[in-house]
Amino acid sequence: MSLNKLSRVIKAASDAAFTPESFDKGDGFEEYTRKYIFPKPDYTIVHKSHNYASNKEDFIESSLWPDYWFRCNKTKQEFFVECKWRSWFEGQEKLQWCKDLNQLQRYKGYEIDRPVYVLLGINGKPSRPEYLSLFPISSAEYIGLYESFLEKYDIGLLTAIKSQFLFELQ
Repeated sequence: MSLNKLSRVIKAASDAAFTPESFDKGDGFEEYTRKYIFPKPDYTIVHKSHNYASNKEDFIESSLWPDYWFRCNKTKQEFFVECKWRSWFEGQEKLQWCKDLNQLQRYKGYEIDRPVYVLLGINGKPSRPEYLSLFPISSAEYIGLYESFLEKYDIGLLTAIKSQFLFELQ
């Protein structure tokens, strides 16, 4: 093995070891989203946010965009999807799905160009959540959501979203 190749292997292992757990969970849920909810045959990725390792070296401003910018292969319509995985502990009244109101407003700001949806995975593992809710960002007014809100937008766990369903949510 060449010295250059060995150096890359060591850097990759180091990056993986020091990536915060929250970023690993986010990456796992994004992979689930692409594989099961917005799969390759139906949707093309126009843009995907950069990972922790890329941003650690030199922050890429487009990482502030929602996680995915998709194009429906059937209708050619484009939209954003922000992926969030959270644990919901029994007895918890609301689930905080985003960091703060600034983050919520930033996501809403992207609706000028195309619809923005939030895919929220709850409990289980990021790679296999127990519950999914897909809602348009326009319907979210708060960073904490009640179960009654999420139930209005619940979707199947391993079921690809059809474009007609998606655009009826707006």
